[in-house]
Amino acid sequence: MQNWNKYGVERQQRYMKFELFKNIIDEMIHLDKMPAIILSYEGESLVHPKFIQFLKYLDKYSIRPWITTSLLGGSIEKLNAMIDYCDTISVSLDGNKEMFTKNRGSVKQFEKVNEQLELLLDEKNRSDVKINLNMTLSPLYDINSISVRNFIEHWMSSVDEIYIWKQIDFGENIVYLYRDGLEEHLKRRRPCQQPFNYAAILTDGRIAPCCNTSRTVLRELNIADGIVDTFTSNIYQEFLDNHKTLHIKGSPCESCELWLDDWLGDEKSSITINTGDKITYYHEGNTIRFPSVAIS
Repeated sequence: MQNWNKYGVERQQRYMKFELFKNIIDEMIHLDKMPAIILSYEGESLVHPKFIQFLKYLDKYSIRPWITTSLLGGSIEKLNAMIDYCDTISVSLDGNKEMFTKNRGSVKQFEKVNEQLELLLDEKNRSDVKINLNMTLSPLYDINSISVRNFIEHWMSSVDEIYIWKQIDFGENIVYLYRDGLEEHLKRRRPCQQPFNYAAILTDGRIAPCCNTSRTVLRELNIADGIVDTFTSNIYQEFLDNHKTLHIKGSPCESCELWLDDWLGDEKSSITINTGDKITYYHEGNTIRFPSVAIS
């Protein structure tokens, strides 16, 4: 809903206009299969001045979206609106104070996010909302690091799930920083599944068919021309066909390794926390997931 100028993809406007959002939803509800709605992409939705209005419009159609948020820029009214209208609130906390200040912001911001998170948890029982926590795992940390285990142990009984995302290098190429066990897989290039399962609509209505980066934005298309017309257009279909046949030379996708995530199976493991209990977690590609009821 608010997209920052990241990866060199400039937005023609800072905030998505409510009328554009309304038109998207009004057409989307008539699709044969209603897609899941996520109100976040390379930005912070809570700073949008009409954030609550967006949520209330979705509620008109009984749509409860997923949102990923840093909680920064959120008022009490916006926090309450997320509880009332969202299906899942995924909070990017990024671990303890040391990890947060390395990856995301200042000590003051860390304290603010913790305060906002506690407010959410205190109020969550009045709805069916799920609250997840996100952590970016950056070198020199791994899943067995004491600070990481302490973070999991501290929050796992309070939230529904904890997601740990291994840090990615979004430099000139988009590559994994944690490479153990991936090198052989990466040699067997396969089509990326992102464009076939996901599409982000930027604030100015353009389309990015990837959840990881808007570098792939299809500049010739705009959702204002209509959802069906956009996704059945020759431009979009050619983009999909090129991905199926790996004709991606010269595109941002050529040097991206994240296609691999969708081709790695879900595996089950466990770690031992300070109490001696074992915590079950699931890992697939770059993602590690801890359900809240995982002590064995």
